[in-house]
Amino acid sequence: MTKRLVFLSLTTLLFAAPALAATVYSHVVVSSNASIASGGTSAPDDAYAEVTQDNGYLEFGFPVTTTSDIRKVYVYEDPDPVLANRPWIKIEFMNVASVVRTSWQRVDGTTPAGNLSTYIGDDPFDRVRFTKLSGDPLRMDSVWLVDGPVETSPDPIVPSPMPEDTSDTHTGQPAPDTETEHTSSYPRLVKLEDDGDPNTQHDTAVYAVDPDDGKRRPFFNETIYFSWFTDFSRVEILTPETMAAIPLGKPMWMHHGTWLVKVQSTNDVHAVERGGVLRRLDSETTAAALYGSNWAMRVRDLSPTDWPHYSQGEVVDPNVYPDDTIVRDASLVTWHVRNGVRRQIPHDDLAYHGVQEAHVLSSTNANDLSPYLIGAMYDRLDNFGWFDY
Repeated sequence: MTKRLVFLSLTTLLFAAPALAATVYSHVVVSSNASIASGGTSAPDDAYAEVTQDNGYLEFGFPVTTTSDIRKVYVYEDPDPVLANRPWIKIEFMNVASVVRTSWQRVDGTTPAGNLSTYIGDDPFDRVRFTKLSGDPLRMDSVWLVDGPVETSPDPIVPSPMPEDTSDTHTGQPAPDTETEHTSSYPRLVKLEDDGDPNTQHDTAVYAVDPDDGKRRPFFNETIYFSWFTDFSRVEILTPETMAAIPLGKPMWMHHGTWLVKVQSTNDVHAVERGGVLRRLDSETTAAALYGSNWAMRVRDLSPTDWPHYSQGEVVDPNVYPDDTIVRDASLVTWHVRNGVRRQIPHDDLAYHGVQEAHVLSSTNANDLSPYLIGAMYDRLDNFGWFDY
């Protein structure tokens, strides 16, 4: 099917009610791979807009900016009786062209009363895009605000200078189409040039140059290296003279927030936090509560000679993830956990920030993350220190 883009004028239908208590409905303003019903859909009237192809979407626009939860009416024929087998709908809350929050929900059959999508965040939005990721055609009738508008019209867009420190700032700017440079503190990686002798090994060692003291820190094995990086594409080749001029530092630790570790001579399992701090898991029950029933698949062995380079921290609380854990919740939202705060990482930005999919925990328990405060969503101007030692 030829891809179609449909642009409709933005109008709304307001039920009679006091000003801010009025129900604010939305019409389709942009779509792809969808057929739009007469009027672009609005209040529930059976005039459905239909998304036929996978990754087709409907974008509903409001005449206000808001932080309200939303409800939506849609029809999905013959949903699987097992919820876990139903396809996902991707929901993007947007402010003009910028995505300020992303969530996912499984389809729920016909929803005449309006299926709820909870909005978590403080960044106002003025439109919502629904993308059908797979499965049968999805027909949507209307989307409306639960709580009403924050204001009667969107804020004017006024250019402003970017603050020097954007470490905790959510700018709301769209991510670049292609990666140009890591915003995180990606380290310099170096190794010796190949001496051409297959019997020598010294020229195979890779080092990370510590930005604080300028020393080269060796990776003792590939498991540790690949907990940090996915390939060797950024490794610089140095002459022996240049390498010798860089003083040798302490070894690199297993990357924090990735694998669990144990020394080969004991059964104790530890999480790794920044700075090579080991935090022991006191039982298999704790390990399963935090890392799932397959937690043992995340365990990597450290040699006894590696062990002295780490330090011991507090035993892991069975109700609290170690710092820098990356967790994906039941709605497929990915969170970075640190110091009692969780911040969303947009799915499309995981690789940009250096996070490997294999290191993301999947949690089906909504209560796992409920105690954490919610911080601003990361964007590509943020640096959450994934490559800090």
